[in-house]
Amino acid sequence: MSVAQFLRRVPLFSQLGEPELSRLADVSRERSYPKNSVILFEDDPGDALYMVVAGQVKVVLIGEDGREVILSMLREGDFFGEMIPIQTRMMTIADIFDALTASDRPYKHAVPAPRALDIMSTEVKTGMLDPELFRLFADGKVFEKTD
Repeated sequence: MSVAQFLRRVPLFSQLGEPELSRLADVSRERSYPKNSVILFEDDPGDALYMVVAGQVKVVLIGEDGREVILSMLREGDFFGEMIPIQTRMMTIADIFDALTASDRPYKHAVPAPRALDIMSTEVKTGMLDPELFRLFADGKVFEKTD
């Protein structure tokens, strides 16, 4: 199965179009880890998104007494590793767009979609929004999809 085919099966990415999935697949790197390997330590920077393609990943902390505390068991399609979960970063982009373009707010006028994208693009340049997710949102015209 190709990376794009796998991503299509993950609910988080299932609504993306083929160009966006291809872009996401292009920046993905496949890695395999032997059983009981440490993939990340608690203090590692959250600069990558890991997806479970096959097998399981056990998320643990080491307690003060040295015992392993299992926080979660991840399975195929689950992901981890981001300091700010990718779902949160995606929802932030969608929520900002919705807030800017909403016409049902008595305290403001609706901003047209192209202007909202320009405003958000400025936020991307200042590092406030994830550039890759914003590009997927804007290029994929996710804000136009209603079903």
